[in-house]
Amino acid sequence: MSLPMADRGGRSIVVDSHYHLLQKEWLPEPLWETLASHLAVHISGDQQQKLNAQEFAQKYFPMMWDPEGEHLLRRMDEVGIDVTVMLVDDFGLALGEAAVSIEGQNKAFADLARRHPDRLIACAGVDPRRKNAVKILRRCVEEWGMRGVKYHPDAGWNPDGRESYRLLEHIQEWGIPVVADHPVGAHRLLRPTDGGRLPVRAQGARRGDRGAEGPGLLRRLRRPARADPDEGAGAGRA
Repeated sequence: MSLPMADRGGRSIVVDSHYHLLQKEWLPEPLWETLASHLAVHISGDQQQKLNAQEFAQKYFPMMWDPEGEHLLRRMDEVGIDVTVMLVDDFGLALGEAAVSIEGQNKAFADLARRHPDRLIACAGVDPRRKNAVKILRRCVEEWGMRGVKYHPDAGWNPDGRESYRLLEHIQEWGIPVVADHPVGAHRLLRPTDGGRLPVRAQGARRGDRGAEGPGLLRRLRRPARADPDEGAGAGRA
C-alpha cells in the first residue's frame, strides 16, 4: 500500500495505521451494548467514575460518532498525524445487521478518503461468509478505490476457511494488504475460531494447511487493544 506523499519539509510522515471511524448506525446494537459494558469497567477503574453500561453509552458514545471525519482530521492536526488508515468492520452476520448496510458503510469510508486523498486511506471490511462477499469487495476495490482489507475472524469465521480463500485469491490479484485481528479478544459475544488459533500464517505452516499457500499475501496479525473514550470519536480500536 503506497502512502500519499505531500511535501512535509523532508521529515518522515506519521501514520496511524489502524483507525475505526464510528457512527451509531454502522454497528449492530448488541456490539454497542457489549462495548458499553466493557469500557464502563475500564473508565470506572481508570478515572474513578462509577458508571454502568447505560450511563457510559449516554455520556461517551455520542462524542465517538464522527461519520464525516471532522473530529478525526482535527485530532490528526493537533497531534501531528499525517495519514490515517481507516478500517471497516463487518459484524452483521455475527450479531445482526446494522442500520446501514455493509455496502453503505464501505462506500462512506471510501467517499471520505476520496475527499481527503492526502490524509486518509480506506480499507474495506466484508465478512467472507456473505454470499455476495466477492461482489462487495470487488466494488470496494475496483469502483471505490479502497486500498486494503480488514479481517475480523473474531466475528465467528475461519480465516483459513473456504469462504475466506474466495476473497484472498482476489485480494492477492489486486495486490492489496490484509490486516487481521486475532480471533480471541475483545468481543465476548463473538465465537472464536477453532479454539483460538489463527491458521492463516506467513510462515511455518504445517503441510496441508491452506495458510501455507499464497506466499504473496501480506498478512498482519493484530491483537485487540483497549479503547480510550476520552480520545473522542472513532478512537475505539476493534
